[in-house]
Amino acid sequence: MGQLYIMCFFGLMLWIDIATASVSKSTHLEMAAQLRAENLHRLDSIILLTYISVLVVIVLTSWLFKHYRFMFVHETSLTLLYGLLIGFVIRYFDIGLLESQTYDVVLKDKMIVEEPPDYLRLEVEPEGAPRVSFHYELMEGFYADKKRHNEQKIEQKSAFSPEIFFNIMLPPIIFNAGYSLKKRHFFRNIGSILVFAFVGTTISCFATGSLLYVFTKIFGMGFSYQELLFFGALISATDPVTVISLFAELHVEADLFALVFGESALNDAVAMVLSSTIDNFSTASEAVGMKEIIFALGKFAYIFFGSLLLGSLIGCGNALITKMTAIAEHPLLESTLFVLVSYISFLIGEVVGLTGIVSVLFCGISQAHYTFNNLSEESQQSTKKFFQMISFVLESFIFCYIGVSVFVANNQKWNIGFLFFSLISIVVARALFVYPLSFLLNIRRRPPLPRSYQHMLVFAGLRGAMAFALADRNTATDNRQVCRIKFEEGVFGRCLILNTFATMFTNLSGRRSFGNNFLYCCFCSIFFSNSQTVTNPSWVCVGRKMMALS
Repeated sequence: MGQLYIMCFFGLMLWIDIATASVSKSTHLEMAAQLRAENLHRLDSIILLTYISVLVVIVLTSWLFKHYRFMFVHETSLTLLYGLLIGFVIRYFDIGLLESQTYDVVLKDKMIVEEPPDYLRLEVEPEGAPRVSFHYELMEGFYADKKRHNEQKIEQKSAFSPEIFFNIMLPPIIFNAGYSLKKRHFFRNIGSILVFAFVGTTISCFATGSLLYVFTKIFGMGFSYQELLFFGALISATDPVTVISLFAELHVEADLFALVFGESALNDAVAMVLSSTIDNFSTASEAVGMKEIIFALGKFAYIFFGSLLLGSLIGCGNALITKMTAIAEHPLLESTLFVLVSYISFLIGEVVGLTGIVSVLFCGISQAHYTFNNLSEESQQSTKKFFQMISFVLESFIFCYIGVSVFVANNQKWNIGFLFFSLISIVVARALFVYPLSFLLNIRRRPPLPRSYQHMLVFAGLRGAMAFALADRNTATDNRQVCRIKFEEGVFGRCLILNTFATMFTNLSGRRSFGNNFLYCCFCSIFFSNSQTVTNPSWVCVGRKMMALS
């Protein structure tokens, strides 16, 4: 009898041990998942710490440049290089952070997928243990690089996010541009701005796509004409962030600033309509007819003028609130209301299918004209300083963000030939619409656009985060992924090269010797003959004479 009890006891202990081992295998996976979540939180903190530290370095670098009057390289170019260095370290050095595991998922039971899924449920069944399910949210975009199954998670989290750019970073920058805009110069040039933004962007789209199509056919690059037109539509969106950052620092003439900034702020709507229209036509079998063209024009008019009206109404509505209430007695609440209402104008525009950029721009213009006068003196100062500060921080962050993404983005296939051809095509395409449209505008325009402004408009079509984000928003196919990579090449190269050279040439006025000033005076005689940036106009006259002799 005693032996039976002993055998039952050991049998019970063996059963408990087996059951415990079975459960421990499943709980081990759950504990590992919890530990991974904690590590991801730590990783987010490391990424934010890195970016904030770089911003501190950027602020100190900007101060050094201003203090010692080193004006031959602009801060945006250095910020891009800082980001490039960080991206290089993240990509090619093992810094001991969390690795991302990739597995090929095969659908079971011949399941038919008609739309891309938002979530995946992965069921894991360890040997001799209960089944464990994990839920994963899919990353945005399409990733064709199947060779790298292991990569650092920091690479994925550090890459450029178009939604963060559009919804968080861009609205304060554009609002500040409208809020601090010299309205007299902007509206005095509104006719020319609209012509360049609407007609010019359309011409630039088709010219860029056609030129690149010729280049790619000659050198055997496998792109269709529709894909290159799509590329041309997106790259035709000049970047207001880059324009504001560079031109405000160089103190160019107000009319020139209004022309370049106005075009860059308004042509976003044109680029969005063109890209979506070309995208729809590229997948359609029927030919493009007059009906489709009229529909595209109507869609554009709805998006642009609807956004303009929405932003103006919200700005005027806030002016009525501040005028008809006693909220000025509480400056903190007044300033908070001002900031929140301004941000709402952007979000409403995006929600109803308009362009929030145009909406928040005209909200800033209308609030500067109406709401600003109703604010208390303290709120007037605080709102201006707040938007100036936040715009500077976000502009610096955006350029650093782009630099990091050049290395950490997936499936990099650099093509120097395409970069070179795209730079040429972009400049030629702008020349094809700037000079003819300026000639037509000058027939009735008083005063006419000087030749120096026309030259500057050709080369001042700066591309930056705007074109980068527009391309990164649509990477649902392999070809679109490749197009986004080409955007990284073109945007980074053009932004770095042109920002640096424009700053260097414009600031060469401080040199007094003839050898150092000759290139500057030739440059100024072409681009800045009437500009306030020319601090030594006598050298411009010398440059004109010597260029005429040559």
